[in-house]
Amino acid sequence: MKIYGSEPIEIASDVIVDNSEMYFYQYLPIHLKETVRFAVPERLNNLRSIINLCCYDFGKNIDANLNGYYIYLTAKCLYVPSGENLNRFGWHCDGFMTEDINYIWCDCIPTEYVTGEFELVQDHEESIDQMNRLFYHSEPLKCKPNSIYRLDEKVIHRCDYNRSRNAILRHFVKVSFSKEKYNLKGNSHNYLLDYDWEMKERDAHRNHPVK
Repeated sequence: MKIYGSEPIEIASDVIVDNSEMYFYQYLPIHLKETVRFAVPERLNNLRSIINLCCYDFGKNIDANLNGYYIYLTAKCLYVPSGENLNRFGWHCDGFMTEDINYIWCDCIPTEYVTGEFELVQDHEESIDQMNRLFYHSEPLKCKPNSIYRLDEKVIHRCDYNRSRNAILRHFVKVSFSKEKYNLKGNSHNYLLDYDWEMKERDAHRNHPVK
């Protein structure tokens, strides 16, 4: 058992990003471990301000050696139907049982989280069931739209859903720092970088992005 329930750390506010084009990128590598090059596709240049803020905070507060990490970009700008969300529902921890650091930003329908001191079993599937039982009737806190938050594995959070009657265009960005290759099928490939990984089958349930 480990203690969970940390609060996400806000590192920037009032970060406004253009949302005039819809897209979907899942764990796109923009930096490979043991290299110095960053490669962001031109289509995602509007996200450079978020990426730069995340890299600055990570280098200052986590590890100054960015070259020792893979950096992944998740970016989704899509319409969310009423009662739905862009991501899977349910309480979870990004980078569960790892030292991965994730930064998140959105312009609406912000992420919800709970704080406290909770013991979670160290198993991907069992911990998901445990969290959903523990927090089924909870009154969660909410992140602020247009703010960037840093999350470690101890931040318990979930996607909120579109509570309006109409579809809403939601822009969500996540920047992930890890020493591991995120190697699940369906992840976006960055053709600006030279790499060839064996990609493993993605499980239907929420899980760590490495196999």
